[in-house]
Amino acid sequence: MSAVHSPAPPKKRKGVDAWLDERIHSGNAIDYVRNHPIPFNVHPLDYLGEVTLFVFISQAITGMLLAMAYHSVAQTPYVYCPATSPQANWAAICPLKGSVSPSEAWQSIQVIMSTTFGSLVRSLHFWGNYFMVVLVVMHMMRGFFSGAYKYPRELTWLSGVLLLAMTLGFAFTGYLLPWDQKAYWATTVGISIADTIPIIGTPIAELVKGGPTLTGATLGRFFAIHMLLLPALTGGLLGLHLLLVNIQGISAADGLVVADDAGTQLKQIPDAPEAATSSNDRFIPRPSAATGGASTMLRANSAADLDHPERRS
Repeated sequence: MSAVHSPAPPKKRKGVDAWLDERIHSGNAIDYVRNHPIPFNVHPLDYLGEVTLFVFISQAITGMLLAMAYHSVAQTPYVYCPATSPQANWAAICPLKGSVSPSEAWQSIQVIMSTTFGSLVRSLHFWGNYFMVVLVVMHMMRGFFSGAYKYPRELTWLSGVLLLAMTLGFAFTGYLLPWDQKAYWATTVGISIADTIPIIGTPIAELVKGGPTLTGATLGRFFAIHMLLLPALTGGLLGLHLLLVNIQGISAADGLVVADDAGTQLKQIPDAPEAATSSNDRFIPRPSAATGGASTMLRANSAADLDHPERRS
């Protein structure tokens, strides 16, 4: 084995990295995540998780910006719109002359869309919602058809299913926030579907609506769920999902081993995270039993896998 594969000397840390490592010993964890082995020839669909994470970060940033200008108030300020508006900027407040102005929630959306930056941020958030749902579904389908839900990644799959539920919850609760006719009646239909569930349907519908009918209390409740409850749950599940992926590795590496420069297999992936390396070209296909080229360490791992009841099937 060449000197490249000898135990690396302790890394000399500087700045914030050294300050954190001295207090919470974060260096080893950071090094493990950065040096986690990834096969060189990975299918583009295996990156759907990373793309979904990028869209989620975009949704979080644009959502926080929108929350600074949005008013989750369904009541109208009761401003009467005269037949002749005394000010030119009353067009956004009084869309129909001789009527009462719309709700503050709807007006805040119009104010956001009246500026270039606000329109850009809301458009990113609006279309990012659709991208998020499509990407999560595609990511789940990729995992299903590639068998990534099987042993030993059951927990990774279950956390992904819960993240899909969180994504759909974001989409449903966010749809009501503009508080226009489309949002109101679409949410009414969605809650009515949940109301048809036997026994638990009606209590769930009333809990979501905050009463027997969809009112301004529902808008405030949806905004709290959209901005407080769902982000907290999603953040925890996302951290768990990423941790499991780093511990178990991606399913595309299951048939590979890490090898040194001479081609000697070091250990099977993902059973040996300590064999992590940042050099992707050290991955080689797992040797078949007919070749007899498997190392003692690899044979031990394979035997342990065969002893598992789910591996025998």
